[in-house]
Amino acid sequence: MKNQVTAEALETLVGRLSPVEREIYLWLRESFSIPWIAETTMREKREVRNIAAKVYKTLEVGDQTELVARYGTLGKEISEEVTDIRTEKLANDIALYNNKNAG
Repeated sequence: MKNQVTAEALETLVGRLSPVEREIYLWLRESFSIPWIAETTMREKREVRNIAAKVYKTLEVGDQTELVARYGTLGKEISEEVTDIRTEKLANDIALYNNKNAG
């Protein structure tokens, strides 16, 4: 049964992602939309869609809903280790976005 795989098997699949795919995977896993991810990471929507498609294929899921259902709680302890770095990056990205739109 595909939905009853172990956390270890899921982590193995996540380990196959490139650094860029892993970044997008983390946003997708938290249920952020493609447009939001594109704006936040300062990428084109088309580029994020293409990366997301590669993520779905690598992780053997059909879409974001299935990704969240299968991987939503995976590695939360790892995510906590990088929370400060991600928070700082997100704050910088938001500041850049706000400056771009204010000008």
